[in-house]
Amino acid sequence: MIASMTQGRLRLRSGALKVEEIAREARERLLDLKGVVEVQVNQRVGSLLVFYDKARIGAEALLRRAAELLHVDLERLRAGAARADKALRTPQARRAVKAGMAGALILAVGALAVSGKAHAGAGVLFLALGGVHMVQNRRTLLR
Repeated sequence: MIASMTQGRLRLRSGALKVEEIAREARERLLDLKGVVEVQVNQRVGSLLVFYDKARIGAEALLRRAAELLHVDLERLRAGAARADKALRTPQARRAVKAGMAGALILAVGALAVSGKAHAGAGVLFLALGGVHMVQNRRTLLR
């Protein structure tokens, strides 16, 4: 599944990458492609991070090659990213993020009197949920 994709950066997640031989081969073969600058593999979570020069290799060619190496259908890779994005935009997900932000804010203010660490932890949680909120509302946020 495509975990994230921006210009020059692609992150894929697959259970196959937890197998050392597959992860190593995928990394080596992707590094052989012209335009691929760096490949990082995290076997523990099954993640592959690819940095590439978009002028030398297109995202589509890179996705096709990664799908071949991982023995995954390219459409399944794309569908996984679409499902994840769609799940973030449901009314239930939006409500959950807003409720979480309100709860984290209340917790941060309350924790200020008790513990600096608890206050900082609640603040980090609030910021993380704020980031998710911004992603959910990215189309209308800066209008």
